[in-house]
Amino acid sequence: MKLTLLLATRGRTDELYRLFRSLEEQTYQEFEVLIVDQNEDARVDPVVAAFKDNLKLQHIRSNTRGHAAANNVGLSFAQGDIIVFPDDDCWYPRETFARVLKVFQEHPEWDGLTGRETLTDNAPISSRFDSESGPVTQANIWRRHISFTMFFRRAKLEGLRYDETLGIGAGTIWGSGEETDFLLRFIESGNSVHYDPSLVVCHPDWGTGPYDSSHYRKAHAYGMGMGRVLQVHGFPAKIVLKYLIRPFVWTLVAMLGFRFSKAKYHSSIFRGRVKGWLASSRLDRSSATRGVIRNALSLYGVQACRKVLPLISIPFLARVLGPEGWGRVAVALSMGEFIVLLVEFGFNLSTTREIARNRDDPAVCGKIVSGTIGAQLCLAFLGVLGALAVSTQVPLLRDNPRLLAAGIFYGVAQGLAPIWFFQGLERMVLAAAVEISGKVLGLIGIFIFVRQIGDGWKVLALQGLPPAITTMAAMALAYRIAPFGAPTVEMIRRSLKAGWGMFLLRSGVGLYGVGNVFILGLFASPQIVGYFASAEKISKAMCGLLLPIRDSLFPRLSHLALHSPAQSARLTKIGAIAMGIGGALLTIGTFFMAPEIIHLLLGKGFEPAVNVLRILSVLPFVIALTDSIGMQWLLPRGREAIVTKVIMAGGALNVILASVLASRFLHIGMAWSVVVAEVTVCTTLLYIVYRFSRSGDVRAHEVVLGESNYLPQYDSSVGLE
Repeated sequence: MKLTLLLATRGRTDELYRLFRSLEEQTYQEFEVLIVDQNEDARVDPVVAAFKDNLKLQHIRSNTRGHAAANNVGLSFAQGDIIVFPDDDCWYPRETFARVLKVFQEHPEWDGLTGRETLTDNAPISSRFDSESGPVTQANIWRRHISFTMFFRRAKLEGLRYDETLGIGAGTIWGSGEETDFLLRFIESGNSVHYDPSLVVCHPDWGTGPYDSSHYRKAHAYGMGMGRVLQVHGFPAKIVLKYLIRPFVWTLVAMLGFRFSKAKYHSSIFRGRVKGWLASSRLDRSSATRGVIRNALSLYGVQACRKVLPLISIPFLARVLGPEGWGRVAVALSMGEFIVLLVEFGFNLSTTREIARNRDDPAVCGKIVSGTIGAQLCLAFLGVLGALAVSTQVPLLRDNPRLLAAGIFYGVAQGLAPIWFFQGLERMVLAAAVEISGKVLGLIGIFIFVRQIGDGWKVLALQGLPPAITTMAAMALAYRIAPFGAPTVEMIRRSLKAGWGMFLLRSGVGLYGVGNVFILGLFASPQIVGYFASAEKISKAMCGLLLPIRDSLFPRLSHLALHSPAQSARLTKIGAIAMGIGGALLTIGTFFMAPEIIHLLLGKGFEPAVNVLRILSVLPFVIALTDSIGMQWLLPRGREAIVTKVIMAGGALNVILASVLASRFLHIGMAWSVVVAEVTVCTTLLYIVYRFSRSGDVRAHEVVLGESNYLPQYDSSVGLE
C-alpha cells in the first residue's frame, strides 16, 4: 500500500522542516508528499531542495486560497491507496505510517481511520478526545477527529471534495470546519470510519496563551466554522447546546479566576459558534434560521411595548393614582382584555397557522384575511354589547362611564390588530416597527395627560389609541401583500370554525390570565385589587419576556411539522430548552428581588403586593414549560383538542378556587388560585406527552390534520365573492 500526503501550506517554513524531518524518520517509507504551495513567493523552494533526495516530493504551485481548496487540488493529483491530510505545522511519530498500514490491512471493512493530537511529550492537548476506540459518528465526531489525524482509502473518496467556503484562508467568515464537514459527508455516504486514541500526531497548542488580538480573531473564526457545521449537518439540539454553552461556561470560570485574557479567548469562541450556527450559509437553513431570529427580535420589540413599556409607566401611575385609583383602572382594563380575548378569538394561532401553510398563494391568503377581519368585526360588536350589559351589575364601572368607555375602546382597538397575518408570513419587522412607534407615543401621552386620581380613564384611552392607529396601518400593509375584499358569510363562518378550538384554548387561559382582576373586583375593594393587579402586571411582564421565542417559533414549527417533521422535532427541543432556562432564571430573580421590585416600581403604599409577587414568581418557569409542550409540541402537530381540554379544565379550576380563596383571603387567595391552576395545566400536559412517548404513538410526532376540526381547507380556485 502507498500513502499520499496532501500538504497545503502558506506562510510557513520552519514548521515544514520539522514535519519533513519526522517523515524521514518514518519506519514505513512507501509514501509521496504532494505540496500544494499557496505562497506568492518562493519560500518553500529551499525546504523542497533540502529533502528532495530522501523524500518523494511533488511541488505544486497553486493560485487558490484556503486549506480546503488546496486539498481539492491535491486530491486531483493523488495516486496513493491511503490519503493523509497533514497540517504544515504538525509532525509524526516514527511508527505512525506503519501502524496505519497495519490497521487498514487487518480491517478491510474500515474505510477511514482517525486518531488524536498530542504534544511532544505524548500528552493530549485537549481532554475533548475520547480515551476509548470505536466508530466515528455524528454524535461523537467532535471528540474523535482532527484534520491531520484523518486517513482514508482513496477508492472511497471518489467524487468527494472539500467545501471551499469553509476553513482558514477561504476568504469567508467560516474559519474552520472544512475537515469535519468532509468527514461527515464521507460517513453520510455510507463509509465506516474507526477512531483509535493510541494513534497520535503531534501538533503545537496555540490555545494556551499568552493571548493577543490574533488569538481572539482566530478563536472567533474557528468558532464560526464549527457553528456552521453544527447547523448545516442538522446536529441534535443537545449536541448543539453542549458546544454552544461549553465556551460560555469556561468564560465564566476564567473570569472568576481573574484570568481576563483567557476569558476573552473563550468568549470569542462562544460568540463565533453562536454566530456561525445562526448564520449558516446554506440558503434553505440560513434563511429559515435568520427568519426565526429576526421575527423573534421583532416580537421582542412588540412584547417590550405591551409588557415592559407599561412597567415604565407603573412608577408614575402608582404614585399619581395610588392603590385605589390603580385598582379601578385595573378592573376596567381587565374588562377590556376580555373584549380583546373575544375579538382575537384565537386567530393569532389559527389564522397564523393557515397563513403559514398557504403563504405562497396570495389568493388563498386574501380570502383567509377577509374571513378573519369579518369575523373580528362581528365579535367586536358582540363584545361591546356584552361589556355594556355586564357594567350595569358592577358599580365600579356603572358609576364611571368614561372609565367604561375607555376600557371598551382599548379592548376593540387592541383586539383588531392583524398581528396574525405578519406572524404567518414571518414578516414581523415592519409590523413590529409600526406597533412599537404607536406604543411609545401612547406612553408619552400618559406622562403628559395623566395628572390626578380621576384621570384613570385617560390611561386606557391612551393605551387604546396607538393600537387603533397601527391596526389601520397594518391593514393597509396586509392589503398590499395579499389583496382582500369584503368578506362573505361563508368566509366568516370558516374563520370562526378555524379559530373555535383556539378560542376555547385561549378562553381557558383567559379565565386565569385575563379575568383574575375582574373576579377579584367582585369581592374586594379597589385598593385590594390594586395590590394584586400591580403584582400581576409585573409577573406578566416577566412572562412576556419569553413569548417572542414561542411566537416566532410557532409559524416555523407549523410549517416544518407539515413538510419536515424531523427538523420540526429538532427545533422544538431547542425552543423548549431555551424557554425552560429563561423561565427558571426569571422565577428565581423575581422571588428574591420582589421587595426591591415593588419598592422601585410602585413606591410607598404597595407593600402588600410583595407577597403576591413572590407567589406569582413561579409563573415564568411554569408557563415556559406549558408553552414548550403546548405551543411548540402539540399545537403545531394538530393536537388542539388535547390542549384545549386541559386549558379549559385549568380555567375552570381557577374560577372555582378564586371564588373560594379570593372571597376569603382576597389578593393572596387570588394569587394562589392562579398558581395552582397553572401548575395543574403544566403537569397534565407533561403527563400527556410522557404517555405519547411511552406508548410509541407515531401520530404524536406528525401533523394530524385529519383529527383537527379547526382547520378548514381553503380552495384557491374559488374567487373572492
